[in-house]
This record gives sequence, structure tokens and C-alpha cells, in this order.
Amino acid sequence: MALHDTVVRRIKNWHELQGDDVTAELRGYQRPPKFFGPLGRAYIPDVFVFNKALAYEVKEYWAYRNAGPKLKAIGSDPQVRKLILVLCSGTPAGVERVESFVQREGIPCDVLSYRDLPYW
Repeated sequence: MALHDTVVRRIKNWHELQGDDVTAELRGYQRPPKFFGPLGRAYIPDVFVFNKALAYEVKEYWAYRNAGPKLKAIGSDPQVRKLILVLCSGTPAGVERVESFVQREGIPCDVLSYRDLPYW
């Protein structure tokens, strides 16, 4: 199991190496933009790639249940072409359970284990 900030840093570093315009929710980096939910609450993704309109949200396995409103707000914003939920858990069974959850909730996002990222 990887630490949240380690996964966020790896995602950010990989996109920087690709020449992407990227921000990350890490100390010392420019913060990603805010996305607003239906009640006006602001949500910030862990990583946002401007030139690809790609947002990443990194969660520990059980934290996904409380992230529904955040994921819906980010994933349904017209500025975001694709939202990826990255789980810090390395178990493939966990990814399947979370995929079922996001489909039931109507959340527009892909779910990956950090180990399935192409640059891990």
C-alpha cells in the first residue's frame, strides 16, 4: 500500500516529464482549481492536468465512500474531460468494488489501483 502523497507526487512528476501543465495538492506546488458542487461547496482534486483537462483524485481504499459528492462535482464539471480515482490499495478486488460503487452512484470517473498506473 502506497502513501497518498507519494502517489500524488508520482502522478504529478510523470505528467511534468511528459511536458504537461500540471498542478498538485502538495506543499510547495500551485494548487489545482476549485470545482463547485450543487450546493456551492468547493472541491479541489489532488492533481489537475490543464492541457488534457484531466483530474486525479487519490484515496485510500475505504475513503472512497465519503468522496461521492467531491467526485460528482469534479467529474461533472465541463472543464474536466476525464476524472480518475486512484486507490492507494494494491488489491484488484478493491478496484472492482469501488467501480461498482461509482456506477451505482452515477459518478463519471475511472477507477484504478496505483499499481495499474502506466508509470508506477
